[in-house]
Amino acid sequence: MITKLSIENIEEIVNIEQSAFDNPWTRNQFIESYKKVNRYLNYVYNDTTKVIGYLISEIILDEVHLYKIVVSKKNQRNKVGSKLLNFMIEECKKLNKIRVCLEVDSQNCNAIKLYEQFGFLTVGNRNKYYGNNDAILMDLGL
Repeated sequence: MITKLSIENIEEIVNIEQSAFDNPWTRNQFIESYKKVNRYLNYVYNDTTKVIGYLISEIILDEVHLYKIVVSKKNQRNKVGSKLLNFMIEECKKLNKIRVCLEVDSQNCNAIKLYEQFGFLTVGNRNKYYGNNDAILMDLGL
């Protein structure tokens, strides 16, 4: 089930974040994005007992910048990321946003494939944005 991020979810997403990234967002970064409820579209995917994935995105004028889609390691490959992304895109359309943009690590083949399946197009590159890896800039027109 997908719901808006609540303050009660912060601890669970911080735990998932820390296990997924070498340079994870801090608890305070998640709390700040939660507090700006009119500026962020933040969602969690819950199984029956706990958060197994989350999405963090920010509304910037008439577009939405997708910062994170993260699924716990044991729940990957179960379409959780796809469901979160689809939900966020539908919410963006309801809000009359014109596009979704993102950066993705050039080595993250699974994420790139997911974005391409949703129709995102490569629009640019940032050299060494993720340490030694480039970032691929992608956009989806709505």
